[in-house]
Amino acid sequence: ANGHTASIMDYARFNYVAQPEDNIGKEGIYPRINDYDKWAIEYGYTPTDFSTPKEDHLYWNRVIVERLAGNPRLWFGGEGRDGDPRALTEDLGDDAVAASNYGIRNLRRIIGEIPEWNKEEADQYQNVSRMYSALTSQYNRYLGHVAANIGGRFITNKSIEEPGPKYGPVPKEKQKNALEFLNQNLFQKPSWLVEVPYIFNLTDRPDSYLYTFIDNIVSANVLLSPSKLERLEQFAQYDASNYKPEDYLADLHGMVFTELEKGGKVDSYRRYLQQHFVTAALGVVKSEQSPDSVGKALLTAELLDIQKKAAKGKGPDAVTKAHWQAIARQIEAGLK
Repeated sequence: ANGHTASIMDYARFNYVAQPEDNIGKEGIYPRINDYDKWAIEYGYTPTDFSTPKEDHLYWNRVIVERLAGNPRLWFGGEGRDGDPRALTEDLGDDAVAASNYGIRNLRRIIGEIPEWNKEEADQYQNVSRMYSALTSQYNRYLGHVAANIGGRFITNKSIEEPGPKYGPVPKEKQKNALEFLNQNLFQKPSWLVEVPYIFNLTDRPDSYLYTFIDNIVSANVLLSPSKLERLEQFAQYDASNYKPEDYLADLHGMVFTELEKGGKVDSYRRYLQQHFVTAALGVVKSEQSPDSVGKALLTAELLDIQKKAAKGKGPDAVTKAHWQAIARQIEAGLK
């Protein structure tokens, strides 16, 4: 009835949540002029006849408070630039995990069809390569939408007469669900993305597509962000039921370094993940651009713990043993 996005300017290019069994037509797949657009036009172009700017301001404040209370589709946020995961470009819904899972279902439906749908005589797989890259870019967006919930904050601008705080934490359970999603779809190899019959027509290193996801998400800007860790500490300091940064890093460690804690062979994908985690963490710890913070302190402790265990790390094969020794040396050299 209302389309999949409240605004044509919301960068919600298509309804990736929709499933074939929903039988949604084009009107429900593509964005349309909607509630927010009409509200923005009304606010921007409705003339008022007040004698002073103060009167005009008070009038529109009352209107805004009333309208937002009556229709949440009129709310607008920072488009992903202010740490509020409710306002991200190209995302849908109020639950990034649920929405992204639906989106992944659709990607899995179409990935095998790309060569047939883009077949053109004399084409040397440029069409397929372009469309495959578009599909992996969409997957990367889903990971980013979910990751934004971890260490995120809700920002609800208010007039002083409205109750409640402007800033609030993303609920702990929502953050933990987001981390588990990343565990299933990033920390564990998403093999289906590269196990397609045409992959060696595109590259001789299929996993390089997947390493890009790790580079983007397991980074100083996302999962290891000092500002995110500090935000977690601040919210937990005032409410102990919130997600503590040390608990978050412990959960993350358990997912990324499972083999270090429980033993077992480390395959090439997981080796890249673990090496990149260490590289990104060292980058935060050694950075001179940001002041000392809880993030630096906790990541230093995390690296020392990994180093200690990796130095004693054993494995069922020579490659795994060599991997743990390399990790230990990387941390030792990096912290000097």
